[in-house]
Amino acid sequence: MKRASVDMKRASVFFLLTSLFGSFNARYVQQPSSINATVGLTVNFTCEATGVNSLHFLANATPVVGNALSIRGFRQSQNTINGTTKSSLRVEAQKINNNTNISCTDSDNIRSTTAVLMIQGLLASVRDLTTTFINGSNVLLSWTAPYTLDNVPITGYYIDNGSRNYTTSDTSFVLSSTDPDPCILTNVSVSAINGVGRGEPAYTSFYYKRVPPKTPTVSVIPGALVNKMNRSLSLNIIINASKLCIGEYPNNITFYVLRTDGTVVYSNSISPDFNEQTMVMTGHSSLILPDLPTVIINVSLSNKGGEFNNVSSFVLGTPGPVTDITLINITCNTVTVTWNSPKCTYILCDIMLYYNLNINDVLLIASNTHYKFKDKNVDHLSWNISVTPVNIFGNGTSTNATFFNYTVPRPALGPAVKNTTTIFNVSHISVQYNIPVSVICNTETPEIANITLLCNETGSVDTHIVSASAGNITVSFLVLKNQTCNLTIVFSNHAGSSEPLILIIDTYIDQDPTSTMNKIPWWKKWEYILPGVICFVIAACVIFKLICH
Repeated sequence: MKRASVDMKRASVFFLLTSLFGSFNARYVQQPSSINATVGLTVNFTCEATGVNSLHFLANATPVVGNALSIRGFRQSQNTINGTTKSSLRVEAQKINNNTNISCTDSDNIRSTTAVLMIQGLLASVRDLTTTFINGSNVLLSWTAPYTLDNVPITGYYIDNGSRNYTTSDTSFVLSSTDPDPCILTNVSVSAINGVGRGEPAYTSFYYKRVPPKTPTVSVIPGALVNKMNRSLSLNIIINASKLCIGEYPNNITFYVLRTDGTVVYSNSISPDFNEQTMVMTGHSSLILPDLPTVIINVSLSNKGGEFNNVSSFVLGTPGPVTDITLINITCNTVTVTWNSPKCTYILCDIMLYYNLNINDVLLIASNTHYKFKDKNVDHLSWNISVTPVNIFGNGTSTNATFFNYTVPRPALGPAVKNTTTIFNVSHISVQYNIPVSVICNTETPEIANITLLCNETGSVDTHIVSASAGNITVSFLVLKNQTCNLTIVFSNHAGSSEPLILIIDTYIDQDPTSTMNKIPWWKKWEYILPGVICFVIAACVIFKLICH
């Protein structure tokens, strides 16, 4: 029982090895070998053994007999010479026969080793097809060969650019054009070739490169300061590509920072980004500015067609002068000085760090284009103002202005006080008025008082222009007696004139004992009385003479 078990195990091992490696029978002189072939070829398998009555081929364990395999191109023949039997199998390399297991068996059903028929059809597309510009009119195509069976070679590659075709045995090829058009897309296909024909094509496309006949508009726009301490900022280079063909786009931007004598102190190359909606190309780079008041930036554009011509230079430097210094919002407690930022003829001059202000020899700093003074600072009636813009390069050009800090005076307070009325002669009197000046803010202090007396009965006008800056005003008029007059008072300064104060006054003389007339000395009174007495006497004599006659 135990011996039978060992024999069974040995038989199982023998069967397994036979299945894996074929028969160990020494009768097989030649066994079939695996073959790789291309579609359309005819291949031959051979099996030869001694001491056998017959040899037959198997295709995927099926005997090669009958019409089924004949249709697929299997043909078997056999002959025996001097005790050696030789069997041959011819197979047409059709796609249906790909990956077929071929073996042979003898009259005792002892099989040979198993061979495999592999058939290579049209090749798959090449891999990793890339384009590399040598210059604007020469483009290097390169690729990786597709998979193919061993001993089934790739005989070449077929390249088609739409107008011409080429063949090569290498995995690279240079396409050249004598008159490249950067506005037309060039489509290229590459196919691997073997005995079957051209395989699956791989595609790529590109535009030939050329320097445009007219250089596009380029702008250099500074971005935000990255670091004020080391004078680092971002720089944006804007290119208007709206009038360029795709093959004329620049693919490299190089900018140089130069001293004014042309010495290069910094350079950098960047690749632009393209916005199809705006047709604008933009390059971004950080820039550390040299410690100089003025530098020049030269921009160079290029593509594989060459370097662009006539790109403008850009000057960076200290800012120009501010404009339109103005005083606004003047009140008793505040005044605001404003100005417009510099108008620049070069870049960066309008990116201000701050403004230096010198106001009546007081140094101040403003971060914006205005500065507000409060409280005692507005007590000046004149301002000498100097504004100096400062950017990353240093102090710019100063702008000076002088202002008189006045507001329109308040109207005179009425009524004016009539101090005295003095009889000047029989027909005229002298009238004196005390006019108070009211000031709440120093800025509204009047400089001049214009005082006019207009008497309606006679139409006489008397005007006094007097200084009003010292305080209350006293003014006198010589006018006819017994009239009604208008007294008009107007204050003015650099800011303008106040609303007029109009008072109605009269020149009638008081007759009460306390009037001014009773205070005149007796000898002065005769100057007024004597003419009336003389007239009375003459009139009396005339009347008496008439009565007597």
